[in-house]
Order: sequence, then structure tokens, then C-alpha cells
Amino acid sequence: MKYLMPMVLAASVLALAGCGSRQREDDLLRRILLLEERAAAAEKTIEKLSSQVGKSLPENQVKTQQVAVASSLRAREFVLVDQNGKRRAWLGVDHFGPNLSLYDTNGNTQAHLFAHDSPLRGAGLSLSSHTNGQGRAEFGASELGGAMLDMYGGEYGGSILCLRGADGKLQGVLSASKNGASLDLIDENGKARAGLGVGKAGPSMALSDADGKTRAVMGKTATETTEGKTISYPESSLLLYGPDGKVLWQAPP
Repeated sequence: MKYLMPMVLAASVLALAGCGSRQREDDLLRRILLLEERAAAAEKTIEKLSSQVGKSLPENQVKTQQVAVASSLRAREFVLVDQNGKRRAWLGVDHFGPNLSLYDTNGNTQAHLFAHDSPLRGAGLSLSSHTNGQGRAEFGASELGGAMLDMYGGEYGGSILCLRGADGKLQGVLSASKNGASLDLIDENGKARAGLGVGKAGPSMALSDADGKTRAVMGKTATETTEGKTISYPESSLLLYGPDGKVLWQAPP
């Protein structure tokens, strides 16, 4: 079986001996012998390599080791680029720890997932929706700082945190913008029933009925008379309203 191919060639040469010259037959025989020598040398090389592999690993572990090496890739960083060659994702380890960053077409970081070795920084996720860094949200946890959720208002709006029940319905909204901050609580019908806020005018708390009409306000507020005159009330005020929106009682009077 070792020299099957050379023997086939030799048989072919002998069959064609009567059809060609003696010189051609000798030339083909020399080539066959050369092929036999090369085949024998190759077989010895294969046997030597097999012997070395058998010495380095037990026979029952050779296949397992090959699979493990083939399914593992070790590197310090990976860079993904788009069709234009621009960097769009980076996965690597720097002097802080492992990081995963995603970039927009202009190279600005849009998402950053990190796990730093520092007990102060810890692990976290940072999201950005604007090239100037505005409109960001960060969530993180560290050994020294504990858990943290931080949101930054964008150029055209503020930060919003929505709270939903088990059925997915909105039950609370916490928001912050350039005009102030507020917390609104919503009933099962989607009506805002209680609100606490701090605006440019000052702090206030309002309670509403099932129809969404304001029935009580405590804090800084203002009303308008039938003559179109605006009446302002300080932070220490309490006003109760009827279903028609008219003030039923107030303190101070």
C-alpha cells in the first residue's frame, strides 16, 4: 500500500513499452524511482511527527486539545470597522480593565461598557445620544460608591425615568429639564393623580381627581380671576379646588 501509485505508473510504462522508444521507457522508470524515494521520505516525516505528538499528549487527549485551541482566540484588543474602514466597535483591555465601546460614523462614543479594577469605579454602562456628550445615561456599581443611576439632560429636553407596573402600564414618571424637576404618579387609567415638582417659580405638590382636574395644591402656585387678574401664592400656601376649578378654601386666607 505504501507505493501503490508508483506501481500503477510502472504497470502503465510496461504496457506502453512496445509503443515507444527504449529511451522514453528508461526516462519514465527513473521518474518512478524518484517518486518512490520522495514517498518513502514523506512517510518517515509523518511517522516522526506522529511520534512527537504522542509523546507530548496522551492519545485520548490529542483530539480534545486540538478542538480547544481551534475554538479559542487570545488577544489584547479587537477592532471592528465598517465598509469605509472607520472604527465602529472596540473590545479590549486597557490599564483600567476590560472595555467595550461602540462608535457612530463620526467616531463619537455612543455606548461604553466597562469593568474597571478600581473599587471606586467598578463596572458600568454609559450611553450617549449626542456628539457633544449631552443626552447621556450612566448606570454603575462599585465597592465604595455602591449602585448609581445618573442621567443628563439633552439639548432639546431633559432626562426621564419611567416606572411601569407588571402589566407594562406607566405608573410613574421622574423627569428633569432646564425648567425644573418633577415626579408624577399615574393611576390605572393613565391619569396623573399626584405630582411633586420644583420649577423656576418654586416648589409645589398637586393632587388631581379621576378626571385629571386639580383639586388640591400645596406650595408655590397661581390662579387667575374672572377679570383676568393673576394671583400668586407663596410656598406656604394650600388651596383646595372644586370640580369646576374654583377655589373652595385656601390658607393663608
